[in-house]
Amino acid sequence: MGGDEVVVERYPAAVARYRQASVHREHVLVAEDTELDTEVRDNAEVVVSSTRRSVAEARRRVDVLLADMFCSLAGAAVDDGLVLRFRHGPAWRVRARGGHAALVAAAVHAWLVARPHHTGDFRFTARAGDLAVRVRAIPLDP
Repeated sequence: MGGDEVVVERYPAAVARYRQASVHREHVLVAEDTELDTEVRDNAEVVVSSTRRSVAEARRRVDVLLADMFCSLAGAAVDDGLVLRFRHGPAWRVRARGGHAALVAAAVHAWLVARPHHTGDFRFTARAGDLAVRVRAIPLDP
């Protein structure tokens, strides 16, 4: 992960236990809120809802996910990106057109974990294979 770039490698949760951990890579399980495999959904560090909502509805959905799940970061899709929030942290409005919600959430998770006390706006490029998505985030009012 560079200063303004996060590279995400996606692979199925079923093979996660067979992958080697690396000191240069963080592994995080991301699941959709509609995931049928409850073991995957319940053990995900990041849970996202890809159903597009208004910002206010997305923020409420994020709060419900954090209340009902064991995840550390929850997100809900809006027209131009996501609303994301860590369990005990601020909510972010993340603009990222063309990026899949789970990919963007994983990239933001990695970016913020590397900067645990960051509270302002931020921008970076999320890359997954040939896909590059420009991510811009601003904090939402509490």
